[in-house]
Order: sequence, then structure tokens, then C-alpha cells
Amino acid sequence: ALENWYISDYRIYNIPVKLSSQELVKYKSIQSKYLFYEHKLGGKFEAWNTANKILADKNNTYSSEERREALVFLKLVNQRKDALHNSNSKLVLAKQILDKYPDRKAIIFCESINFAEKVDNLLSNQSVIYHSKMTIKEKKQAISRFADNRNKSNVMVSCRALDAGVDISGVNLGICCAGTSKILQSTQRIGRTCRI
Repeated sequence: ALENWYISDYRIYNIPVKLSSQELVKYKSIQSKYLFYEHKLGGKFEAWNTANKILADKNNTYSSEERREALVFLKLVNQRKDALHNSNSKLVLAKQILDKYPDRKAIIFCESINFAEKVDNLLSNQSVIYHSKMTIKEKKQAISRFADNRNKSNVMVSCRALDAGVDISGVNLGICCAGTSKILQSTQRIGRTCRI
């Protein structure tokens, strides 16, 4: 895409953030339980597959205790991700980046609607929010308001709803408040930001 001029040249910066003391206590509590169930389900490289295999079994091969352990493990996986994805430190850093580049048109990618709403509230009139629970009309209005350079809304805050299928031009700054291990999702987010 870069060679064919579909996207502009870009740079990616990974900026670490620290959890607050309260967030760290919560994370450590989740992590200790997570490691306990990970060990019970076969260890670091087996637990995820084992848990999914147990819960997908239709023949009642596994005991109710094994099913409970698998379910608890997968819930802890999500709790651990949520604790990291929704750290308030990311709110502060996103605002600092936007303050440093006030002339940029930016998209902020979040992993939850709740966190996206926090970012939107922090930015006040500077931002427009876009997520899957909005009506089609609300989404169109959000994109229209963001695209209109006559107003102050030069930031769009979104969850996964903007990852694919939406063409927004003029964006020259992307902030991912929650990284993803999915290559396609990361590529789509880069494309959203770098499209010419």
C-alpha cells in the first residue's frame, strides 16, 4: 500500500504507561488468580487451548469442576486485559499527545465503549465519539461533524467500530489506547490513520 501511494509514510511509537497504585493492586490480584488457573489447565502454552477445548465439548467428557476452572480462567483473561486496556494513565497520555499536536486530525482507538466515553468526556468539545451501540444516524452525524473542518471537533474517539469499513480522510494522527495482538486489527487501524 505504501509503495502504491494508497497510504502516506508513517511512524509508530510505543509509549509505556504505568498503572496507578490502585490499578496495580487490582492487576496483581487478578494476575495471581490467573496464574493459579493457568497452571491447573496445563501451563503457559496450553491453558488457553485447554480451556476452550473443555468449554466446547458437547459430550460431557469433562467434569463440572474442570468446566468451572476453564470458565474462571477465561474470565480472568478478560479481566486482566480490561485492567490494562482501561488504565487511567492512558487517558492522561492521550490528552498530552493531543495537546502537543493541536493542529492534527486524530483518531483515538479504545477497546471498550466505557473507556471511549471517558476519553470523550475528558476532551469535551474537542472530540466526537463513534461506537457500535450508536444508531446509524448518530454514526453518520459523528463522521460528518468530524469531517467538517469548520468546527473544533478534530478528534474521533472510537472502539472497534472504526477498524474496518469506514473511509475517513484527512486523519494524520492515530492513538491506540489499547494495543491488540491481532495483526489484521492493527493493520486496519494504521490504514485508518494513514490513508491518502
